[in-house]
Amino acid sequence: MQVAAENRDETETSKEDITSQTLPFYKLLSQADRLDWILMVLGTLGSIVHGLAQPVGYLLLGKALDAFGNHINNTNEMVNALKKVVPYVWYMAFATFPAGILEIGCWMYASERQVTRLRLTFLKAVLSQEIGAFDTDLTSGKIISGISSHMSIIQDAIGEKLGHFLSCFATFFSGVLIAFISCWEVSLLALFVVPMILAIGATYTKKMNAISATRMSFLSEATAMVEQSISHIKTVFAFVGENSAIKSFSECLAGQLHMSKNEAFVKGFGTGMFQIVTFCSWALIVFVGAIVVVAGRAHGGDVIAAVMSILFGAISLTYAAPDMQIFNQAKAAGKEVFQVIERKPMIYTNREGKILDLVNGSIDIYDVHFAYPSRKETLILQGFSLSIAAGKVVALVGSSGCGKSTIMSLVTRFYDPIKGDILIDNHSIKDLDLKFLRRNIGLVSQEPSLFSGNIEDNIKAGNSNADDDQIQKAAQMANAHSFISQFPEQYLTEVGQRGVQLSGGQKQRIAIARAILKNPPILLLDEATSALDTESEKVVQAALETAMQGRTVILIAHRLSTIVNADTIAVVENGIVAETGTHQDLLTNNKFYHNLFELQNISQESYTRVEDPMEEVASIQTEISSQFLDQPDEPREVSKTPQTTLKKGEMKESNEGSIFLRIWFGLKKREVKDCIGSSAAAFAGISKPVFGFFIITIGVAYYRNNPKHIVGMYSIIFSSIGFLSLFAHTLQHYFFGVVGENAMTNLRRALYAAILRNELAWFEKPENSVGSITSRVINETSTVKTIISDPKSAKGFSSGSSAAYSELVALASESASNIKTIASFCQEDHVIMKAKVTFEEATGAKQETKYKIRDHSRQTEIEPDSPKQSPHKSTKGEIEFRNVHFFYPSRAEVTVLDDFSLKIEAGSKVALVGPSGAGKSSVLALLLRFMMSMKEKDNICYGNEGASEAEIIQAAMDANIHEVISNLPRGYDTSVGEKGCQLSGGQKQRIAIARVLLKKPSIMLLDEATSALDAESERAIIYALESLKLRATHVTVAHRLSTVINSDTIFVMDKGKVVEMGTHAALLAADGVYSRLSRLQTVSEN
Repeated sequence: MQVAAENRDETETSKEDITSQTLPFYKLLSQADRLDWILMVLGTLGSIVHGLAQPVGYLLLGKALDAFGNHINNTNEMVNALKKVVPYVWYMAFATFPAGILEIGCWMYASERQVTRLRLTFLKAVLSQEIGAFDTDLTSGKIISGISSHMSIIQDAIGEKLGHFLSCFATFFSGVLIAFISCWEVSLLALFVVPMILAIGATYTKKMNAISATRMSFLSEATAMVEQSISHIKTVFAFVGENSAIKSFSECLAGQLHMSKNEAFVKGFGTGMFQIVTFCSWALIVFVGAIVVVAGRAHGGDVIAAVMSILFGAISLTYAAPDMQIFNQAKAAGKEVFQVIERKPMIYTNREGKILDLVNGSIDIYDVHFAYPSRKETLILQGFSLSIAAGKVVALVGSSGCGKSTIMSLVTRFYDPIKGDILIDNHSIKDLDLKFLRRNIGLVSQEPSLFSGNIEDNIKAGNSNADDDQIQKAAQMANAHSFISQFPEQYLTEVGQRGVQLSGGQKQRIAIARAILKNPPILLLDEATSALDTESEKVVQAALETAMQGRTVILIAHRLSTIVNADTIAVVENGIVAETGTHQDLLTNNKFYHNLFELQNISQESYTRVEDPMEEVASIQTEISSQFLDQPDEPREVSKTPQTTLKKGEMKESNEGSIFLRIWFGLKKREVKDCIGSSAAAFAGISKPVFGFFIITIGVAYYRNNPKHIVGMYSIIFSSIGFLSLFAHTLQHYFFGVVGENAMTNLRRALYAAILRNELAWFEKPENSVGSITSRVINETSTVKTIISDPKSAKGFSSGSSAAYSELVALASESASNIKTIASFCQEDHVIMKAKVTFEEATGAKQETKYKIRDHSRQTEIEPDSPKQSPHKSTKGEIEFRNVHFFYPSRAEVTVLDDFSLKIEAGSKVALVGPSGAGKSSVLALLLRFMMSMKEKDNICYGNEGASEAEIIQAAMDANIHEVISNLPRGYDTSVGEKGCQLSGGQKQRIAIARVLLKKPSIMLLDEATSALDAESERAIIYALESLKLRATHVTVAHRLSTVINSDTIFVMDKGKVVEMGTHAALLAADGVYSRLSRLQTVSEN
C-alpha cells in the first residue's frame, strides 16, 4: 500500500500554498450570531478585569513596600499606612473571581456554539459541491479532518485561548500605564524592551505558522489512510494486507512526527528567548531604579511597582506565546476549512433556473465531449450524440470503459461536458433548476449506496412524503418485501453504515424500491439487476418493465437478454455512438453487437448474494473484485460456540487501571528524555519563586543607605537566571514535546494495529463506523499529547460534545462516500437536518475522559497470526468443513450454516450454487476469516509487493486490462482515485482480478468474479483463471451456471446444508434444485 508516498507527491503544491498564505483571524469568528457576540463581549470584559488584577496588585505591593520602608521605625504609622492598602486588595480579589468565571465560561460557550455552526456550514458546503470535486480536491480524509481535528483546533483558538490572550494583553497595557504613573523614568527605559519582545514574537509566529500548516497536511494524509483502509477492510483482510496498511500509516505519521519535533523545539526556544530578554531587562532596569531612588526622584515602592508592572506585563506576552501558536494552527486549519466553504461549485443550484410545469422526458445529447476532472487529458466521450423520444426505452451497450455510465452522470448533471449540450424537453439542463432536474430523474447504479439508518428511511429517500403502504408497495415491486418481512424489526431494521448489514442483492433491491417510489418521468438503470439471482431478477425485471411504461428510460447492461425489448439499442465505441437500432437490426447489421450476442447466447448473467448480513464478505464487487485465500501461517480458529464468543471481546473495566499510567509507562526509551525534560521544567518553575524572592529583597534594599551595590549584585543574578531559562525552556518544551508526540504517534500506531486485529463482525457494530474509528485513531489519541506536554485548563467544559462530534464525523464520511446518491435523490437537506439533530441530542451530554483506548486492549474473537510462527513451506490446498454451525453476530437468531460438512480435494475445481439464503458466500467468509486510492500498479501488486514489473504486466494482460492501462497518459503509474472512482466498474473488477492472478495462491475463492464484465473480457478472464487450475484449488460461488459447468464437483446448497452434489450433467439428470435453477435461467435467456 503506497498511499502515503503517492498522496505526498500529489499534495506537495497544496502544502506550499498552505504555508505561504494565512487566513485572517477574524474569519474564524464569522459564524458568530448576536448571542455569541454578547458572550464574547462579556468574556472580553472578564478577560480585561482578570488581566488588570496583576498590575493593580503590583501597584498595591509598591504602596505596601512604601509603608514598610517609610515607617520602618514606627509600627503604628506602618499599620495605619497598611490599613489604607488592605481594603483595595479585598476589592481586587472580589472583582477577579467573577471576572475569571466570565472569561472562561463565556469564551468557551461562545466557541462551542460557533464551531457547531461552522461544522454544519462546512458540511453544507461539502454537499453543495459538484461530483467532480470529490474526484480531485475533496477526499474523504480532507473532509473528515475538516469536520473533526481542524474544528477542534479552531474551537480551542476562539474559545479559552482567545480569552487568555486578551487577558495577557490587558495585563501588559495596564502594566505600562501603571508603570508610567508610578515612575516614568524607569518605565521609559523598560518600554524599550517591548519592541524586542514583539520582534521575537513575530519571528516565532511566522516560523510556527509554517510548521503548523505542514504538520496539518501530514495529519490529513494519515486521516485519509485510516479512512480508506477501514472502508476497504475486507480487501485488507482478504489479501493479508494488515502489515502493509500499518506500514503506510506509519509513513504518514513519520512526516507529522518530524514536523512536531521541529514545532516543539521552536516553541521551547521562542519561549526561552522571551525569558532571557525579560530577565536581562530586569537586571538593567532595577539597577537604574536604584539610581533614581538614590537621586530622590522616586520612592522604592514606586520603582518596584513600575518595574514589576511593565516587565510582568511583558512577561504576560510570553504567556500568550502558546496562545499565538494555537492561533497559527487555527489559521492553518481554518484556511483548509474555508477553502471548502468558499469554494464555488462548478455545478450549482441556479435560483433563476427553470422549473417546468410538466416533464415529458425527451432527451437530446448533442456532440458531447467529456473528460473527468482528475484526468483531463483522457477524453471519455468524443462527439457523443443521441436523441431519445419521450417515453422510449434506449439501451447502451459496449465494452467496459467506453463511456456508458458517464452518459448517465452527465444526464443527471453530476458533471458538465467540455463541449456540446444535453437537452430535456428542448431545454438545456444547464438552464434548469438543479434539484428540479434531479427530482425528475430516477437512478439505480451498479454500485448501490445505502445510508445508515433503517430500511424504511432508505426507501423513503425516494419520496419523503410516502406513507407506509406506498413504501411497502415499492418494496414488493422490487421483490424486497419478502426478505424485509423476515427480519424481526422488518422495515425498521437497521442497515448499518453503507448497508453493511445487508447482502449485495438485498441492497440492490432496496435501491430499486427507492427509485420506484420516486416515480420519476426519466429512469436511468445502470446494471440495475446485476446483483440479483435469476428468480429475483425475473420478478424485479417484470416490475421494472411495468415501471418503465410511459417513462423515458436509459438502460445499461452487459447481459443482452435484459435489453432485447428496448425501443432502441445504441452501440457505444470509443466515446461515440457507433450504431443504433433495434435488437434484430443490430444482429443483422452490426458485427460488434452480433459477436457480443453470440458470446452470450449460451449463458444468462445472473448475479446474486446470499441473503444473510455478511454475504458480501467474500464476494466480488467493484470494491474488491475477487478474493483469494493465501493460506495463513496457522489457520485461525472460528468459534464453534458463537453464543459465548459474543462476550469475549467485551472489555473488563475493572482491570483497566489508570489510563494515564498505562500510556506513560508504555513509552519505550523515554527515561533520559523524561529526566532532561523534568529537570528543565523544574528549573523553569523554580526560577519564578526565586525571582519573587529577589525582587522583594531588592525592594527592601532600595530603602538602605547604599542600594546600588546590593542591586548590582542581584542584577548579575537576574542575567544568569535569564540565560539558564533559555536552555531550561528549550529543553523542557522540546523533550516533553517529543515524549508527548512519540506517545501520541505510538498510541495511534498501536491502536490502528489493534483495530486491524479485530474480527470482521466488530467493524459492523454501529459504534465502529468508518468515521468513528477514524476519529478515534486520529483525534481522541491527541489527548495523550495534551496530558504529557500541553495541559489545557477547563477541558471538561467541552468534553460533553465529543460523542456528537464522533457521530458527525461518521455522517460526513458516509456522505462523502455516497455523494452521488445524495445528489441524485436531493438528500442534502436531509443530511444537514440529521447533523443538526445529532448536536441537539448531545446537548448537555457527559462523556468520560477515557477515550477509546479500550480498543488498544480489546481481545479479538479471532486470534491473528503470531509473528513468531514460521510460514508453511507449501500448502496443498485441501479444504474440509466438519459439522460447522454458524450465524452472524448481528443476527444471532438466524442460523446461516447448520451442521455443514464438505471436503474439497487439493487442486480440484468445485462450485457452490443454490438459491438466495443458502449460505454459499458465508462458506467463503469462514475460509477467509475475515479498490483503494493507489496507482494502477500498486493496486495490482497489493498483497504481493515484491512482484516484478514483468509479472505485473503479465497479470494485467491475463485480466484483459493491460491495453486499457497502457492507453492512459501515465500508464501503470495512473492513480485510480479514492475508492477507485477514476475507473469504470468493469475496469475496477479486472484490476482486482489481476491482483489475485499475480498472487498465485494455493486456494482460490471466487464469488461471482466476472459479474461486472462484458462478454469479451469475461472470456479472457475465465481462460486465465482456468490456466491456474492445475496449481490451485478453486471454490466458486455462482448463480450463473454457465460459469461452473466445467467444475469437477458442484455442491448445491439450501438452508445452510449441502442438498445435492455431482457434475453438471449428473445434477441435471437428477432433476432437483440444480435442474430447477438451470431451467429458470434457460427461460430467462429465451
